[in-house]
Amino acid sequence: MTIDIRKSNLFDFFSYEIENASASQRTGLSREAHVYLANMLVELGDPGRLFPEDKPNTLAGMHLSAGTASPEEAVRLYKELGDYALCVGGYFADSLERKTVGIEYYADMGGSAYNRVAALSTATGHFGQLSGLFEELSDAFRACLGVLSQLGDSGRPKRSKDLGRLYERWLTTRDAHSYSQLTAMGVFPTEPHSGC
Repeated sequence: MTIDIRKSNLFDFFSYEIENASASQRTGLSREAHVYLANMLVELGDPGRLFPEDKPNTLAGMHLSAGTASPEEAVRLYKELGDYALCVGGYFADSLERKTVGIEYYADMGGSAYNRVAALSTATGHFGQLSGLFEELSDAFRACLGVLSQLGDSGRPKRSKDLGRLYERWLTTRDAHSYSQLTAMGVFPTEPHSGC
């Protein structure tokens, strides 16, 4: 089934694509997680939402701001950090080619941020009813990266220089999308050897 974007809204489009990517990768993500990811991608239409000009533009800076904020404000700031890490590390993964940190850093920071949201939301009551969702996003952060990278990669031609980045992403996320892209390029990834 193909969705005609002219006849649907952006949420429906992203929701459909996320469900397909999640099913093809066998992530086991809940319906609530799919809805959250679709809403987050819709909000990318407002660049100031995920990439505000008046806020820190590094994960470390965002973490520092959240760590020194009141618990109620920290919940919101850690959620923003998790969303940012998920969007950049997943949907805009190609942008990491020009950064000094890689996908592993984004995966660790984003997963930890959602973990803090889950813990703080239970303690403060802010997003309290969603603490289970944020626990799931934290635990499945690498799977979420794989789903969003599949959406971000669709329609982009693969170049041979993408091979190293793609292999690094597979090593970090172990997602089915990265694996299938590697095999389509003639590379059959295996676990790295840890010594002699």
